[in-house]
Formats: sequence, structure tokens, C-alpha cells
Amino acid sequence: MLVLETDDWGLERRASSESLRSFGEPGERADEETETADDLRRLFDVLERHRDETGRPAAFSANFIVANPDHDAIARDRYDVYHEIPIDARMDLHSVYRKA
Repeated sequence: MLVLETDDWGLERRASSESLRSFGEPGERADEETETADDLRRLFDVLERHRDETGRPAAFSANFIVANPDHDAIARDRYDVYHEIPIDARMDLHSVYRKA
């Protein structure tokens, strides 16, 4: 049996290669973005197709970020107030997560 454990699912990322360039050449993950519903469907398809000798599919443990900073609202409040957006606000992802 294959067990995969990953973290930071649902983490909202912003492209940062331009702002990091002043410190040197940004790494390959500098512009990494949040997974899409299509990314998840393709991952689940791969996991379902690959089975062990007894027919069991790979197990996948995803550790989720439960809320993300609302960067725009934080900036509007001049960084004096923290605002967050719960992960279930992304219904496109939420419905695919629930099917897995």
C-alpha cells in the first residue's frame, strides 16, 4: 500500500517571483498557486488507477489550511486588522475535496 501525506492544501498563494527578484533568482515555486478543481480531479484519477497487489488504491492524507488571509481587506485596513477567508469559501474546490 502506498500512503501519501501532504500539507498546505487550500493555501492561497500569490505569485512572488517579481518581488523576490531583488534578493536573487527566485526558485521554481515562487509563482506556485493554489490547487484547482481540475488539479484535484487529475490527482484523484491517478491515485485510483494505481493499486497494490491486493487491489487497494493509494491512500492520500491531505492536511488543510482552514483559512487564508484576506490580503485585500488587510491592506484596506492599513494592516491594522487581520481578516481571513475560510477555506469553504472556495466552493469550486470544496465540492471536489468532499468527493474524494
